Formats: sequence, C-alpha cells, structure tokens
Amino acid sequence: MAEAREKARQKMLQRIKRASEDDWRAAAEWLRLTFPADYRRRASNASVEVNTAVQTAVVCTEEQRQRLIEVREKLLAEAANQQQAR
Repeated sequence: MAEAREKARQKMLQRIKRASEDDWRAAAEWLRLTFPADYRRRASNASVEVNTAVQTAVVCTEEQRQRLIEVREKLLAEAANQQQAR
C-alpha cells in the first residue's frame, strides 16, 4: 500500500511539474510540495515581530527646527510659483 501511495504521489508531482511549463501557479505548487521547508505557505495567524525604538535624544535645536520650517515654506512657495507660471 505504501508503495502504491508513493507511486501516485510521484505521478501527481510530475503532472504538476509538466503543468508548470504553462502556468506559474503550478510551478509555485510544485516548489511548495517539493521543498516545503523553503516554500511553505504562511499561516494566516503568523506572528509578526515589531521592533520599536524610543528616541530620547534631541535631533535638532528649536532654532534649527524653526529654520527648517522657514526653508520648507520658502521652497513650497517657490514650487507653487513655478507651477502657476506654467
């Protein structure tokens, strides 16, 4: 019985492999069945790791922040003027 099951399994894998010449889904299924460790489907309840970092250092001073805001506003105004000129 085990031998018959193995022959049937091999036959079906070959059918999928032949079908993969015309259909990428068959190729994907063949890879998943032949190399389950590498191409296994992801479980719908798979866990996701999230690494959060808390920034405690000041990146810029208040003066630098204000200067950046001014530069941004100037650039936005210039871009709007160029858009209107077109």
